[in-house]
Amino acid sequence: MRFFTGAASPETGPLIADQLVQAGCVYACGLGVDELADAPCHRSMFRWSSSPQAAVAATIDPLVALLPNAGRWFVVAPETTLGLALLGAAEDRMRALAVEQVGSARISAGDREFSGLFQRILAARPDMVVLLAAGGQSSALLRHAVNIGAHCKTGLVTVWSGGLHQLQSLGPDAIEGLYFGGQYWHEASTPANRFLVAHTRARYGINPNAPLAAEFIGTKLLIDAITASGSSDPGPVIAALEGLAYDGPTGPETIGARDHQCDKAYYLLRGKGRRHMRDPDNLADIINAARPEAAAITAACRTA
Repeated sequence: MRFFTGAASPETGPLIADQLVQAGCVYACGLGVDELADAPCHRSMFRWSSSPQAAVAATIDPLVALLPNAGRWFVVAPETTLGLALLGAAEDRMRALAVEQVGSARISAGDREFSGLFQRILAARPDMVVLLAAGGQSSALLRHAVNIGAHCKTGLVTVWSGGLHQLQSLGPDAIEGLYFGGQYWHEASTPANRFLVAHTRARYGINPNAPLAAEFIGTKLLIDAITASGSSDPGPVIAALEGLAYDGPTGPETIGARDHQCDKAYYLLRGKGRRHMRDPDNLADIINAARPEAAAITAACRTA
């Protein structure tokens, strides 16, 4: 077996990736390149998730345009590889957009108590708070903000959210009016996504979330590349994937020839309250879905 897909978790994905690369396998995954701590861009790895730089540009840029009076921004970042990559990108974008950064705070990966943090945030009187935590920590931050009413005093955007799964766990009472960046949203109206949603509902009775979408497109790309190359050897399959343009769940998508990072749309979502939902998973509206301009992002690595 030479071809693998899956492992969207920032914690387990890099470990799996390293082993598969050493074994000479081809690995299609949902990791952003900066989550691969101290690792190069391997030629046998393909990443469907947008990069941290693209995610930041696709959330902060449209928010600045949407909220022109929100001039004061505060940034919270965890001391993780992904968190620091997002932090660098966020500060670069805010400088480029002439947004005033009134403060920043770093938190440890294990922090779950944020009373002192939000006292500091609110004292800075920001119009928008940019949360760069991911997974359970970002949910803990949001729950605390809502519990103390901070969301009534400042806007909140989670740049690297878990999408549908995270919004389901938080619930509509906690997410109404909050902003989320996401790799995927099941209500996007693209041909490939309509196919994915219809078949997922028919087979499993659920709507697809981001990890499922990543595994779907990763599997499809590997099968298509094996078919197109006429080979099951990694070399020809890799060559068939490099620079490939195709219709993916987010619309037109392209695999970078040099870094194997997918260039695709990244979503800015706004959470909906219960009274506005059409169905249990209609938890957010798509505010923006775009592939960031190349000038707004920089390649984090290059394959050898």
